Amino acid sequence: MALKILNNITGHFVKSSHGTGPLNLGLFIKLLGRSCTQFSGHGGQKENVAQLPNPIQSNAKVTYMDAGKISRRSPTITEHAIYKERLEEFLLQKGACHLSVASIISRYPRAITCRAKDLPEVWGLWQSILRTDEAVLLVVTRSPESFFRSGGIEKLSENIAFFQSLGLSPKILNRLMLKSPRTFANSVQLNKQMVAFFQELCVCLGGETPEEFTRQVITNNVFIFVRSINRVKSNIESIQSLMKLENKDLLYWIGGEAAFTLNLSKNYFEENFLLFHQKMQSLGVPEADITRHVYENPSILLLSAKVFVDKIDVLLECGIEAKKLLDSNLLSDVSLSRLRNRVMVLKQLDYDFRSNGTNILLVRQTDFVSRLKRWSKIAKTKQI
Repeated sequence: MALKILNNITGHFVKSSHGTGPLNLGLFIKLLGRSCTQFSGHGGQKENVAQLPNPIQSNAKVTYMDAGKISRRSPTITEHAIYKERLEEFLLQKGACHLSVASIISRYPRAITCRAKDLPEVWGLWQSILRTDEAVLLVVTRSPESFFRSGGIEKLSENIAFFQSLGLSPKILNRLMLKSPRTFANSVQLNKQMVAFFQELCVCLGGETPEEFTRQVITNNVFIFVRSINRVKSNIESIQSLMKLENKDLLYWIGGEAAFTLNLSKNYFEENFLLFHQKMQSLGVPEADITRHVYENPSILLLSAKVFVDKIDVLLECGIEAKKLLDSNLLSDVSLSRLRNRVMVLKQLDYDFRSNGTNILLVRQTDFVSRLKRWSKIAKTKQI
């Protein structure tokens, strides 16, 4: 039956899957890749921000833009000086300051070619999801390319309608547009391919609700549409290979708190996972316990190698057993600087981590201070 499913993957939705044995995920991904158009991801690339003018000039009219710079980056733009003036006026009316307008045009000069009559309608479409002018202006300021490359009224309308058709809540749609505006600069077809990929993946791994699974992925990772399908496929293969998860566990993991792992590069994921395993195994922790901890606390994979090793060393110096390090979220939920500071203070009070536990390292700062006061009194009593 698994072969029948794989043979039917041609970009269309697979209605049912009841294999009798474990599915070859690698083979599925290779076959599925033939039905998906490859595209380059935008994740992690920051837009180049040109140096802004002196803030003292912020109240002057935006006439100090370097026309030569614009001309060099886009030779035809100098022909549209009137569009530039209209764009400046429009953004100023929406609440932007002169410096922000200058920054927007400097980082994306082609913004001035946007037709003046389209601007209010495009702005209105963004506002229909983001609700306020302030939120739309935040997107334009942070990522002008995303706003002005959203393809005009028709393309933007199609993208919004598509995401609404997926059953995403208004809150998630808002977050998707605010946090990942480049999603709406994609073609609708490109976004549909990513959705089709996750729906087909769910079915082929034995999932019964592909639409719900896809919504969970988007909800937990609004940046997924600015990644390439190739990167997502590669990461899923690595996760399945390294963690040796059952199909249902894999679906639950990447659709939940670990959805962010699909954004990571394959090398980053593999190096961090293997480093964690090697370090903990060298301390005598069983491999099954290590994998379980990563499964339950996936954010540990975001730690750099140095931070991870330093955290473990700090905790071991407190006399905490290696295996007990995995019984809490100390490695993933507490920053290295806070961990060091709290351990230093508690050592001065002769705090015994073995008998009193490590929960005090996890509490909020106000709770930590109140507990310190109690331990300070106890320490003084012991001295007397």
